[in-house]
Formats: sequence, structure tokens, C-alpha cells
Amino acid sequence: VLNRQVADEKGATPDVLALIGQAEQLLTAWVGELRADGYCARDGVALIDAAQCLLDGVPLPLDVPAADEDPVVLVDEPQAAGGGAEVIAFPGSTVPVRDDNVRRIGDLEISVTLHSIYLAETDDLVRLLSHDLSEWRHEPERRVSVHAVHAAHSLAGSSATVGFKAMQELAHGLEDILQLLARKTIVLEPADFDRIAQCLVLMKGMLQEFALGDLPLPQPVQLNLLVALLRELDSRVAVVAAASGADELAVTDVVEPPQAALPSSPVTLPASDELDADLLPIFLEEGRDMLPQMGTALRGWQNELTSTALPQSVLRLLHTIKGSARMAGAMQLGQYLHDTESQIETLLHAGQPQHAALDALLARHDHSLYLFDLLHNPAAPVDEVPSSAVVSPPETVAPALPSPVPGTGSATMVRVRADILDRLVNQAGEVSISRSRLETEVGTLRQSLSELTDNVARLRDQLREIELQADSQITSRRALSPDGEFDPLEFDRYTRLQELTRMMAESVSDVASVQQNLTRTVDEASTEIVTQARLTRELQQDLMRVRMVPFSSIAERLYRVTRQVSKEVDKRVNLDIRGGSVEIDRGVLEKMVGPFEHLLRNAIVHGIEHREQRRAAGKNETGELRVEIRQEGNEVVLQFSDDGCGLDLQRIRSKAQATGLLAHGREVAEAELTDLIFNPGFSTVAEVTELAGRGIGMDVVRSEAGSLGGRVAIATQAGQGAQFTIHLPLTLAVTQVVVLRTGDKIYAVPSVLVEQVQQLKATALASAYNDGAIQWQGQRVPLFYLPTLLGDRQTIAVTQQYTPVIILRSGNDRVAIHVDDIQGNREVVVKNIGPQLARMVGIAGATVLGSGEIVLILNPVPLAQRVLLETARLPLLDDIGAVADTRQPVPGLRAQSIVMVVDDSLTVRRVTQRLLAREGFQVVLAKDGIDALEQLQSITPDIMLVDIEMPRMDGFDLTRNVRGDERTRAIPIIMITSRTAAKHRNYAMELGVDAYLGKPYQEADLLGEIREFLGRKVSGG
Repeated sequence: VLNRQVADEKGATPDVLALIGQAEQLLTAWVGELRADGYCARDGVALIDAAQCLLDGVPLPLDVPAADEDPVVLVDEPQAAGGGAEVIAFPGSTVPVRDDNVRRIGDLEISVTLHSIYLAETDDLVRLLSHDLSEWRHEPERRVSVHAVHAAHSLAGSSATVGFKAMQELAHGLEDILQLLARKTIVLEPADFDRIAQCLVLMKGMLQEFALGDLPLPQPVQLNLLVALLRELDSRVAVVAAASGADELAVTDVVEPPQAALPSSPVTLPASDELDADLLPIFLEEGRDMLPQMGTALRGWQNELTSTALPQSVLRLLHTIKGSARMAGAMQLGQYLHDTESQIETLLHAGQPQHAALDALLARHDHSLYLFDLLHNPAAPVDEVPSSAVVSPPETVAPALPSPVPGTGSATMVRVRADILDRLVNQAGEVSISRSRLETEVGTLRQSLSELTDNVARLRDQLREIELQADSQITSRRALSPDGEFDPLEFDRYTRLQELTRMMAESVSDVASVQQNLTRTVDEASTEIVTQARLTRELQQDLMRVRMVPFSSIAERLYRVTRQVSKEVDKRVNLDIRGGSVEIDRGVLEKMVGPFEHLLRNAIVHGIEHREQRRAAGKNETGELRVEIRQEGNEVVLQFSDDGCGLDLQRIRSKAQATGLLAHGREVAEAELTDLIFNPGFSTVAEVTELAGRGIGMDVVRSEAGSLGGRVAIATQAGQGAQFTIHLPLTLAVTQVVVLRTGDKIYAVPSVLVEQVQQLKATALASAYNDGAIQWQGQRVPLFYLPTLLGDRQTIAVTQQYTPVIILRSGNDRVAIHVDDIQGNREVVVKNIGPQLARMVGIAGATVLGSGEIVLILNPVPLAQRVLLETARLPLLDDIGAVADTRQPVPGLRAQSIVMVVDDSLTVRRVTQRLLAREGFQVVLAKDGIDALEQLQSITPDIMLVDIEMPRMDGFDLTRNVRGDERTRAIPIIMITSRTAAKHRNYAMELGVDAYLGKPYQEADLLGEIREFLGRKVSGG
């Protein structure tokens, strides 16, 4: 009756409602009697007759009360001996409000859309299972198809989603059987196939009833048959394993004692993976997010054993990951998680767990992570898994996800491949470099326009002077002309000179207009370049944020290392990570994971005492390791601290003296003593083990941090612990550098290394080189000329009134670097320098400047330390002083001969400068006599090249001023001019000029004169 009503899409009528009410009352009483007595004499004939009347379209032969009348209960009494059954009116019922979007099936209310989707999906799944079973019958030797396992799992999950519990129980039972068959090679018998086929037929019927609107009842009989089949197959596995003598153990359900510790060493997993190439990447993404959450929940449960929410959270995560692993074909991981889930349920049933049980669960979680890591390389063998590996398997930091914009709610997350992201960052860097080149070109154009403006102004002044001369000629001609003639100005009679001057004036005005237009265009271009620079910077910053990953992405790995190492050395250690949300460049974090693990191992092995020692010292048995992460400007600061015994300085001193790193009897500061542990091969452990004694851990920490442009500092307190502070750059793609120039080469150093820039006078610089160091804040800082550190002893420092010296610091090491010029701080894009240069000490990277020049980014501190170490190893000679007594002069003190070129012609200045620079001279340029006198206040040249005719002050007046000053009187002067008459030559010689050359001069003659005068000066000195 109801199926017809649904098929015809008819509404509820009073007769239908009355029939439903009769059925409800009758069946309720029927079920009650069955439960109470186990027997009932009712037959339901009256209900069947009433339904048949509705099917035939005949009104019910019953007295049906109206909806608003009191209900009357229908009682189906057994027939009396002498009469028929008495029929009582059906109860009335109110008409419910109908929702067309909701499908009611039994007690379930399902949306029409979900109902349709469920029926379509389950129909395909059951059809797939039936088809696979029919093929399997003909090939019983083959293993179960992984698609069949997935189909059973999906059928159970979908049925649970809609609330179809009966179907969920059957599908789950079938899934358990198929999973066992997937793990074990068992040949099914025909009776086994019949049982599975019977289950599938029942499932089809149940789905048909569900489609018609009836909710099938649970099938305990069929469910018991499936459980029996599972146990029977499990028994066959055990028999086969025992008969063959295989090492493989049967999968059995073992109920552990309530407080027994779980097995900490994972056993060989019996399942084999059948990875799905399409689903595996999706599962790996999901696992990278959920496995760390499970570890966090387990650690929280360990701290709060009485919590009920945390174990439930662990179980939910386990169930989800287990199902996803099986769907992706990672059967080993799925089975291992399933066993872990069963053990947790056993613990919960047994009561409150102990710490030992949670430690065992954390060990199982570590092995789960190991199995998950192997999925990144499915070809890796998994037969032998170490119970507590010291070196953790390599982990891949999850690709960065764009952070949702604050205030926008939940943003869509997109995963991007790391290589694509790196390429985008590199392309953004190329855009920045192109913009810098364009900015440089615009700057050059602006400088040329400035010179053009000066030339136009000078040309206008000269033209005005010509016009005045032309007017004076007209006036003189008027004075000589007869009185009757017209004035030339009155009659417009001009000479050719007046016509040319007028045309020149117009041309000058046109050139001035073009110059103004160019200047305005350059100004607009400069404004656009500034805008582009801002946009490029924002693009780079956004891309940098995408590259950033939180430090917590490697937290699970650090927790795992802490548990493994503490177990190896039998110590209780608690790791506390604070600031895990701080984001670091993915490249920095990946490169520093190994050093971070070294620090943790070092702290556990060397720093944290054993339990007895901690109790004797009044400390808690559990040692505390703390990792704090914070951001300071463009750096990330990480502090690794422990509450152990601290560094044993006396043992470090003894070991250093034994290995020759420290001379006997030499007193050194604590900072210098602690730095010795970073030397390669240095270790205070007497016995070499898997965890310590090789002397490579701390060396790796400093070298890796230094290669990234970072530094490491140590603070220790006896009996209280030690603290290692690591400063790392926030990102590797873009960095702040200080651009330096030495000779004709340009270098860059990271800005984070720079502590101070000093300007030293020549005497102070010579004194510092004589001492080999400068005094800075009460410390002696070694001084080096930068090209010398790079192996270039040919470059000679530029002589200046004030010489820049830059003080750099890396860790506890400082060094002072002498350079010729500091060109300022810049943000540059770091380029890959390749494996050849990457292995060289002191080279941190490379970049491209706006001029297109490739510049190395240096870290001079390790270069200086290497030079100091080599110097310390050289045999000491008696009676050898400082710089003055060495055979080779110090490059920083060797000076080039300074030649000052004074000429108003820009072309002459540049040509002469190029010639002299090529010959190894330091050239100073001046555009006239006044400019030369101003520069003579700060620098004293070895020789001067002077022109005669110059604006503001000519060469004769300049010579007179130079010879009149006691400080500059001895400077040789060579006058180079186009005035070659004897009168000019004689006058110059009278003023004190040493040589007189005419333009154009011969280069050989000029160089000969210069070398002759410089030779006289040296011999005379």
C-alpha cells in the first residue's frame, strides 16, 4: 500500500493514516508479547484484509474516527468458541507536515539528494563486488583485488553516513574478510565463495528495500556467518604458517593485561602494499597534516592521563588515517594503525593507563611515521626496521600553503610544488634585477641631462656675449657712416654675423626645450620606476610568505629524536617547543633539520644527567629540553637550552691541550674556550658510540648555520645547563647586503654580520696594521685587507684621508675588514652559485647588481679564522717585529701613487684618467682650480697635471696657490695646455711649474715625466 502511494506520489489520506495507526498498535503489542513470553497467538489477518481493501479501492470496512477524535485502540483478540472476531475502530492520527526535500525511511530522515547519491554509489559498489567475485571463482588462485577491498570499505562508510546500520555491519564484516585475504595468500573453497555470494545477494535485496522506502532490519544470522568465515580463514592462516615454518605470524586479536606496556619494537608487517598512483599523493597530503596532530594528541594524553577527550581524538584520527591508507593501497600502514587502534581501545576498557603504556604508544607512533615516510619512496625495503634508530629517516617538509588573509574567514588552500614556487621566486628576482638595471640606466641618463643643462646654460651665455659683440660692431659702424644714412637698426640692415647669432639663439632655445622635455620624461620614468620597485617588493614579499613554513612542521621529527635518544641512554627527557608557529624559509628549515637534531642529541648525551645524578643534585628525574623560536627583524633566533650540568670547561681545556688546539698554561676567556667544541673532530667523550664521540655534531651545526649566513653562540652555567642560540636569516631568496669595493672589484657581505663601520685616518690605519688588530669596545679585533683574505696580493689599497674599516661578527668571532669604499646597503636576490663554489669557505652566495655585474656574497669571518689558524701553526721566529720588519709589505698599507688631473674638459679628464689607471696610478679629478684647492684640503697627491685656461681659476693662479702653501709646495706640477708659445712657457716656469707639455701630448712622454718626478721624490725621501 505504501509503495503504491509513494510511486503514485499521492498524499496521505485518512484511510492510509488509519491503516498506519492500526499497524503501529498491532505490531507494538505483537513485539511486546514476543519479548515477554516468546510466543504470540496473533495472526494479523484483520490488518492484511484492511490493506487489501485499500489496494482494491474499497473503503475500509471499519469505523474510522475523525482526526480530532480520541484514538481508539484496535485489539486483535483470539476468536471465541462461539463467535467471530470483534473489530474495533482504528485510531485517528494528525496529518504530519510534509517536507519534499526530506526522505523518511523508517526512523531515518535523509535528504532526497543524499538518498539518490547513496543509491547510485552503492549500486555500483555491489555490482563491482559481484562481478569481481564471479571472476574470482574462475581464478581462485589469484589474490583478492584491491578494488574489491576499496569497494567494501566505501560501502561500509557510505552506509554509516546515511545511518543504514544493517548494511554497514555486513559491509564491514565483508571488508574484514577481504583485507585478511589481501594480506594472506589463501585459496578459497567453493563453500567460501558461496557464503560471500550469499552475503552480496542479501545486500542487493536490502538496497532494493531501502530504495522503495523500507528500512531493512539487521541481519544477525548473516553477520555471524561472516564472522565465522573470518575466524575459519584466520585458523587456516595459522595452520599454514605453522606447517611451513614461516616467520610470519597470524593476525590474532590479543587482549593485553590492563596495565601491560605495549610492545615498543614494531614487528614485521604481514601485509603488502598495492599503492594506487592516483590516491597516494592525496593520502600523503592528508597524512602530513593528520599524523602530527595525532602525535600532539598522544603527548597531551601522556600529560593528562585522566582525560577522556584526548584518547577519543586519537582514535578518531587513527580511524581516519587508517581508512585513507587502505584506500590508497598502503596496507602495511593501515594494518599497523588498525592494531594501534585496537590496543588503545583495550587500554581504555582496562581503565586509566600508566605512563609506560603511553610511552609504548608514542613508540608505535614513531614507527607509524617511519612507515609513512617510506611511502615517499615505495621501492625502499621495509623488511628490517630498527627498533630505535638514532638517525631519523629523511622527512620532506610539507610544501608551503598560502596563509589565509586575516579577516577573510576560511580561505581556500592551494598546494604548490616546491620547484614551481622556487621558479616563481627566481623569476621575481629577475624582474627585480631588470628593474635595478633600468634604474641605473635612468640614473645615467639623468646625469647626462644634468651635464646637458650645464652646457646649454654655458652656450646661452656665450651666445649672449657674441650678440653683444655684434651690437658693438654695429654701433661702431654707425659712428663711421655719413650722417644721412639710416641707422642699421632702423633700416634692418644686418651683417651675416647678426643673422648667424639670431639663428644660433633659436637653436639654443630649441635645444633647451628638448632638454626640458627629456628632463620631464626622465622624472616621470623615475616615478614609475619607484612604483614598480614597490610592486616588485610586494610581489617578492608575498612569494616569500608562500615559501615560509612553520617551525612546527618538523616538531614531530624532533620529538621522535628526543624519545629515541633518551631511550638509548636510559634517561627521561621532556622536550618543550615554544614558538612553533614562527615561519621560516623552507630552504633554511630543510638545511637546518640535521643540525637541530645534533643539538638535541648533544644535550641529551652530554648535558642531561642520569636519574640518580639528578636526584642527588635536587633536580627532577625528568630532564627539560626547551626550544624557543622567535623572529627579530630579518632573522629567526632559535634557543636550545637544557637544565643539565652545563659544559665541562675543565674537560674541554684538557682535551684542547691534548689535541694541540690550546697551548699549555695559556689563559683564555670562557667564550673562546666554549668555541673549541665547534672544531672538527673535537669531543670530550672517551668512548665512541653511535650517539657521541665522533666530534662531528657541533662542527656540522656551525658550518651549516654559517653557510646560510647565520651564527651560533653558547652560554653555559655549571650545574644549571647550557644554551645554544642560533641566528638564521628569515629567507634565502632575498637578503640585505652591504656592497663593498676593493680595487676594481665589488663584493657584498650579509648585513646581519656587520656590527660597525669605522673611518680611520692614515696614521691610525698604519698603527692598526702594525699591531695586526684594532681595539674595539675593549676587545682586540684582527684586521685584514679584504683582497688579502681572498688570495689577491696584487691589489693595492686606495689612499684616502679616511679609510673605511668594517667590523663583522659571526658567533663569538669578530674580524675587522679594510676596504676601499662602502657603497651602501642593498636588498638583493641571492643566486645559486653551484656545487663548486658552494664548497668553498667564506662564499655564501652571489647576486647580480643593477649594472649587470655579478657579485659574490662573502662571509670573511671564516676566511680570517683560517688565516689566523695557519699563522698560528707557522714556526715563531725570534726578533721579528711587526709589519715594518717583514719582507713583504702589507697590502693594506701599500699605496698607489696619486695623480691629480685638473682640466675643465670632461673628455681630457676621462682619457687621462683611463691612461693613468691602466698604468697603476690612483687618479683624482678636478674640473678647475677652485675644485682642485678644495680637494687638496683632504688629500695630498704625488703629482699634479694642470691645464691653463679654466673657469673660476686658471692654471697659473692654481700653481701660485700650490707653491704658496707649505704643505703642497713640494708637489711636482706638469702643465698640459694648447698654449705652446714661449711667453706662456716662460711664465709657467717662473711660477714653479716643473714640466710643460703641449696638447695633444704623447702618452709615452707624459708617463716618462711622471715616473721621473716620482722617482726623484722617492730617492729624495
